[in-house]
Amino acid sequence: MVILVICLVAAIAGSVYAIFLPPAEDDDMTLQGTVNMIENEYYETRDQMISEYDYDVIHYNGELAPWKEIIAVYAVKVNLDTENPTELATFDENKADVLRQVFWDMNHIQIYTEVVDEVRSTTFVDENGNVSTVETVVEIVHLYVNTEVTSIVKLCEIYGFTELQCDVLNDLLSEESAIMWGGLLFAE
Repeated sequence: MVILVICLVAAIAGSVYAIFLPPAEDDDMTLQGTVNMIENEYYETRDQMISEYDYDVIHYNGELAPWKEIIAVYAVKVNLDTENPTELATFDENKADVLRQVFWDMNHIQIYTEVVDEVRSTTFVDENGNVSTVETVVEIVHLYVNTEVTSIVKLCEIYGFTELQCDVLNDLLSEESAIMWGGLLFAE
């Protein structure tokens, strides 16, 4: 029985499912910590891009790709790499760089402005109590900040994933794996 458990743990540690294993207590870098860092980098980058524009109104559209999808693509990309497969039981700077690249390949920031003429009415009361309204046209600059997500299917094409890699990716994202994702995405 002990040998069976050891074999099972070894099989998991060498597969894409190793992402669900808890980090070692002495790990300086973890998947969860890197997820937080990358998400902060996204917002810092987005805010830096926004700061380069003058605008009156800002509109945010879109949301980030789900971390479940980003991590699943990362796991397949790293563990099932056809030329250099790497285990996922440990996490280091090189793996963080791959995760970061997958994140940015899936999430794109698009910013543009649109100038809209708005009619503004101002009401005046003169010294005789007469009320008058003056209409003026004011240019309002709208800044649109869009987050566009590359789909899993498109990313499989971009990365040139094999049929096996796509099947494993779909398996990782299936309902049967949902309970494991909850533990990974909410663990710290």
